[in-house]
Amino acid sequence: MRGAQKLPFTNRSAWLALQSECSDLRRTCAHLRQGTRPSKRLTNIRDVKRYLNVTTVSRDGLLVVRRHTPLAASTDCIVVPRAVLDGLLTSLHIKLDHPTATQLKAVVQRYFYALDMDAAVQRVTNGCHRCASLKKAPVFMSDQSTCDPPEVVGSTFAADVFRRDRQFILVVRECVTSFTLSSLIEDERRETLRDALLRLCLGLCPLDGPFAVIRTDPAPGFAALAGMRSSQSTGWSLKWATPKTSTKPSR
Repeated sequence: MRGAQKLPFTNRSAWLALQSECSDLRRTCAHLRQGTRPSKRLTNIRDVKRYLNVTTVSRDGLLVVRRHTPLAASTDCIVVPRAVLDGLLTSLHIKLDHPTATQLKAVVQRYFYALDMDAAVQRVTNGCHRCASLKKAPVFMSDQSTCDPPEVVGSTFAADVFRRDRQFILVVRECVTSFTLSSLIEDERRETLRDALLRLCLGLCPLDGPFAVIRTDPAPGFAALAGMRSSQSTGWSLKWATPKTSTKPSR
């Protein structure tokens, strides 16, 4: 990391052969030797135009990028073709004992240059299985707390009407056990809702229990039922309530 030892894979003759196999680098080298520029009408050679802005040809014919570092001598960074960039970074990542993305980038930029280097370094470090095994696992468990148990089951309900395929579906859910019942209704009038709610809640309310509270949204049909009580011959009754916040049953 400190630069005390020479980085591997810096043989210039080997990189000259690799650059000659890349069509973009061959075209860039030809433009630099001839002193020409590609036509502005060519829009499919973006990499060549980017190379021409920063690269030069060294004495041995290698494409390099001159890097100036404060308080240090300027260095020539070897241009790495896109085809071998990921392989080079993976090899250096293993040889340097799995450095972080920032450390790997700092070392590689001393000797090499490549287009989109930051994205390639991040991609290689994220794909390393050893580095991934040492990362902190995300917390998936949600915090839970206890509460007082309900006094009775079948005293609190949530109701709502869903519309699907031109049908009205009344859904009633018991809040303690999440037991859910549904029924098809013709419309959302007060009488229709009252009869359907009585029919659904008839088998859920205990005979000697308190008044059942059904929480709904402030729809006109439910609002008309607020405060009404329906006594049955069995002795139980229902109390319709419309809270400020809708407790819509989950689908």
